Amino acid sequence: MRHRLMVFCALLLCACPGATPADTLANFITRRGDRLYDGARDLRVISFNVPNLLLLEDDFAFTAVNNWSLPTTFEIRDAFQSVKEAGGLVVRTYCFRIHKRNEPPFLPKHLTAWRTFYEPAFRVMDTVLALANEYEIRLIIPLLEGPPWWGPKNHFARLRGRRYGFESNGGREDYRHLVGYVLNRRNSVTGTLYKNDKAILCWETGNEMPTSSRWLGEMAAFIKRIDPNHLVMDGNYGVRTAALNDPNVDIVSNHFYTKCAQGISRDLDKINGRKAYIAGEWGWTKEKTGEVIRRTIGGSASGALVWSLRYRYRGGGFTWHKGQGLHWPGGFKREEQRDEREILAAVRNGAFAIRGLTPPPLRPPAPPAPLPINHPSSISWQGSTGALFYTVERAEGPEGPWTVAGDSIDETVVAYRPLFNDTSVRIGKTYYYRVIARGTGGSSAPSAVAGPVAVTSLTLVDELLPSGERFIAARGTSFTDAKPWRFKYDFHRRRGARGEYIEYRVEGIIGGVRIFAFFPGRPFDFTVEISADGDVYSPVIVRRRPFPYCCADPRDRLRLPVLFTVNAPETRGNRVRIVFPRGKAQVGRCEIDYVK
Repeated sequence: MRHRLMVFCALLLCACPGATPADTLANFITRRGDRLYDGARDLRVISFNVPNLLLLEDDFAFTAVNNWSLPTTFEIRDAFQSVKEAGGLVVRTYCFRIHKRNEPPFLPKHLTAWRTFYEPAFRVMDTVLALANEYEIRLIIPLLEGPPWWGPKNHFARLRGRRYGFESNGGREDYRHLVGYVLNRRNSVTGTLYKNDKAILCWETGNEMPTSSRWLGEMAAFIKRIDPNHLVMDGNYGVRTAALNDPNVDIVSNHFYTKCAQGISRDLDKINGRKAYIAGEWGWTKEKTGEVIRRTIGGSASGALVWSLRYRYRGGGFTWHKGQGLHWPGGFKREEQRDEREILAAVRNGAFAIRGLTPPPLRPPAPPAPLPINHPSSISWQGSTGALFYTVERAEGPEGPWTVAGDSIDETVVAYRPLFNDTSVRIGKTYYYRVIARGTGGSSAPSAVAGPVAVTSLTLVDELLPSGERFIAARGTSFTDAKPWRFKYDFHRRRGARGEYIEYRVEGIIGGVRIFAFFPGRPFDFTVEISADGDVYSPVIVRRRPFPYCCADPRDRLRLPVLFTVNAPETRGNRVRIVFPRGKAQVGRCEIDYVK
């Protein structure tokens, strides 16, 4: 198989190499009344939630066996650099992920069993803290949560046994054990104990996690006893009296989705100067964004954090998450959240305005990092923070001269796929490539040179874009882009009933075909027929390889990815007809190799 997405799988083994220890933050964050302080300076922020900072839940490479993986240093750096460019000083992570009874053990998580911690995941957290110090960004870290996503409190309690509740004696002992393990951990990158790390703004008892007043008082006191350096945030969904009266709770919060942003002002009235207040999450519109920022800056709140920044992906492009992602700097062809560009601009303006500053001009992006190129039809790179589009240059020698092979390439058009197909190469030639990033602040220097790339065949690639389809004929198929998260974020697909087809023609003899398809259940074989004259079509041997994968949430009803391949077909021709089988198949990408 020559599909270049396989390159991405090798990158999964490279989680978080090369982080550099750094300690540039001078102070622990403190509280006096309803104010937070960095030394003598008032700390007020408009910034981001980055839920995938500790663990990536959106790894949807076509061949991946599940959608969870450990973030790489590149991805963590892109997140922090994006926040920095947007003026953010604080990032809220998501909680620790725990094992659930209904999922296989191979999914990465922080707790794999009762009081059993997964060291590779915590080494990622070590890297996150090291880089947070380097970028001078503070972290709010929730420990568990109420909702059933990553670390629900009830599942946490059942790690001990089914009969235990979260607030039972055993459940409380386990929570204290978790707190003790995390706060007393020594960072493998910096050597610093977590409880002594200035990059941590506060420990949040949980995310949207209701508990009794007694539990809150006991655990807040326990956290402070182990770690007097850091603040404690109540993880309840909303401001409650118990937190306002608890001497060990420093910060209260609320989240604003269906709730009106006027609730910020009501919360501040209720707090009445007793605790610091952060609007911990909000979404999804530019109108809500404007109102949250206005009420945060105009009141006594310490900050507000938008949901949610999604960083660039190790294999090129971005990560995506069910319509909830914001991709810095905005202004791309594809927006996951409506009005993404306006939301991000408002966050950046607010991030500086809350500190009494004017946003500085954006700087040119850094050079991208080309990924290994096996063929000119599958060129990808790790993108540059702040870039809006890219230029790919090609030369026949590593020193040039360079010509433009592709321009204005937008990394949001496809996801978890190669970004560029160089269609102007010639068989028998050897090429080198470099990439230039372009953004609002200007252009990067050229990337490092990738190559040599020897061309032994050409490849027609069809991503099935509605405005750029490459097929010459179709019978009965139709375009769809519905619910891309069920199709590994394949945004452009053709669906067809049994016997319907799409047909391609190339300028040469077909040497191979690859069809990237999805099925809602059992897969059935496509029929592939090749013709030399457009009249007589002969079927050829098709091989099928499914890539079953596990998602932690069965309600997503994810479709089965199946790769169909034709290698060295016995029939010579320049036309290929791809006939749909039964089974409600959808096709997301076609690759046709040929020689002239």
